[in-house]
Amino acid sequence: MKLTHTLRRLALLALVAAPLLAGEGTGLASITAPELQSHVDYLAADALEGRGTGSKGEHLAAEYLVKHLRQLGLEPASAEGTFFQEFSVAGTTKVVGTPSLSVQVGPWAREFAFKADMSPFGFGEGALRDVPLVFAGYGISAPDQGYDDYAGLDVKGKAVVVLRKQPEGMFDDQRHAFFTTKAEVAKQHGAAALLVVNGPALMPGDDALTPAGMVGGESDLPVFHVRQSLLVSLFDLAELDLKQIEEQITERKQPQSRALGASLSCGLKLEREQKLGRNVIARLPGTDPALQHEVLVIGAHYDHVGFGHSGGSLGGRDSMGQIHNGADDNASGTAALLELAQALTLNPLRRTVVFVAFSGEELGLIGSKAFVANPPFARERIVGMLNLDMVGRLRDQKLEVGGVGTSPGFQQLVSASLEAEGLKGAFTKSGMGPSDHASFYAAKIPVLFFFTGLHDDYHRPSDDAGKLNAKGAERV
Repeated sequence: MKLTHTLRRLALLALVAAPLLAGEGTGLASITAPELQSHVDYLAADALEGRGTGSKGEHLAAEYLVKHLRQLGLEPASAEGTFFQEFSVAGTTKVVGTPSLSVQVGPWAREFAFKADMSPFGFGEGALRDVPLVFAGYGISAPDQGYDDYAGLDVKGKAVVVLRKQPEGMFDDQRHAFFTTKAEVAKQHGAAALLVVNGPALMPGDDALTPAGMVGGESDLPVFHVRQSLLVSLFDLAELDLKQIEEQITERKQPQSRALGASLSCGLKLEREQKLGRNVIARLPGTDPALQHEVLVIGAHYDHVGFGHSGGSLGGRDSMGQIHNGADDNASGTAALLELAQALTLNPLRRTVVFVAFSGEELGLIGSKAFVANPPFARERIVGMLNLDMVGRLRDQKLEVGGVGTSPGFQQLVSASLEAEGLKGAFTKSGMGPSDHASFYAAKIPVLFFFTGLHDDYHRPSDDAGKLNAKGAERV
């Protein structure tokens, strides 16, 4: 019942958070524990193999969503007149030939041997010669959270070295640690290549490399995982102590980025299988002829990280090849989406509501970016977006809500709603963040993001359906 009450409160927030959401009635009584548990049990079952984007499991999940949305009487809303919006993503990646990587500092030059000293990821390919090499800490750019390794650092056309993972105790969200996030951030700042190294302070004694081509995404720059021992030697030549710098970042909570006085050359060719991911889109027409042209998007991503090879498993090497069921991330949000759709069909809003189950979120918000770039209606019609991502682990009556500064009145209205329901709010004004609402915020659309917090099962094989009512979660 705890999850039921959580979702009822989320539904209530969805209906009263701002005037654009106002409607008559809520249909909240239709949200039941058996239905929620049934949705999550199916979506997070081993049979769906972790719902990796473009996988058999993702397709099974999409068909399940369509079945339930159709039963509710919702209209297919893609541009093709179906429930599906397809987009292309990179599948299995193979390294072609023998990749090369070398670094030079003054008279010192070192060739990195394939597999022994370095391993390329499956992001992008290319050839570079004698480009400057710079150090960008952990490769994190989160100015809204008071930390940016790229602030004041010119990396355009240069190769960037970053530490793996993220500083301990600095962020609640672990997604800054993902290879996909680091690659995307480097690309956004104009980097030409990226080297990732296991930090000697955070990961002492762990100098294992990720297998070639195993991790990939949409960032089209060459990315290499390199031996810690070789990078320590490089820093020594630059009269820098990599371990000391790493410790300073954590202790001072300040970036230590800098040029290294070194240059990099590399060559990498990849063979990439392309596959199709699918967003699921359904429409509930508004009841007011004067307002039904305006659209509220309610979204949740239904993909996860499959067997842990892509999308950022945090379970370590032993978890690779194990099914990551993603019950909280994000079968919980997807179940919430279905229940909200049911509630709103019983009491429609004056404005049109479009429900979107996104795929490709774990690979870099690919599905939501595709939707915002090519919506099935004029983008100007979208008046707001609500995002449900990891809403199944409510603890201590605390609900995190992002985006409260993206529209006048959001903060006050959401605060009042939470207080009325006995919830403690943890608010973020910015609409930025590592989930699908960020794609809409980038298009200057007001957003709200609902999240019940991280836990030890996040992006690990242990995120199973039976833990949604975890001990410590409280009734709201």
